[in-house]
Amino acid sequence: MNLSQLCADAQKGDKKAENQLFTKLFERFLPIAGYRIRNRQDAEEVCQIALETILAKYKEIEFDEGFASWAVKVLDFKIRKYFDKRKHPLQDTTEMEGIEQNQAGLVEQPDFKLRDKLLECLKKIGKRNNRYARIIVMQFQGYKIDEICEKLNTTPNNVYVLLSRSRSLLKQCLEPGDTHEPGQ
Repeated sequence: MNLSQLCADAQKGDKKAENQLFTKLFERFLPIAGYRIRNRQDAEEVCQIALETILAKYKEIEFDEGFASWAVKVLDFKIRKYFDKRKHPLQDTTEMEGIEQNQAGLVEQPDFKLRDKLLECLKKIGKRNNRYARIIVMQFQGYKIDEICEKLNTTPNNVYVLLSRSRSLLKQCLEPGDTHEPGQ
């Protein structure tokens, strides 16, 4: 079944079609985003943000056969927004130096402070909602979306939303100077 038909069925309230639609979109989006971004985790996050936007808006728009092209335009916009954030003039230059060293093949020593901060943040996130911490750990461990769905007994759409929220909370917690609970 093509994306336009899945979209039409999902707009009529077919949850199975909606799940298939977003699974197929993610499968199509990831290679596109991965090719342009060159970082799998960032590419997945951009795809999830795009899917979240599409999920919020696709029911309000009438598509003849243009759903796929509209969805790709949403993804393209989110990719451009990702690069715009990276080009921000106040970006830390030491971070860029670390990226260049990694690409040159140099081995870094583990950052124990970062590891401890990450664990602390995961505990904070877990206190807020255990599913957020669990889903981000599962993704880090390499579980595929369908495996996460099965383990958490949920839909791909819900997994994308949970991943996006948990990543936002993690990023918020890891920001320098952050001392409060995530989401407060």
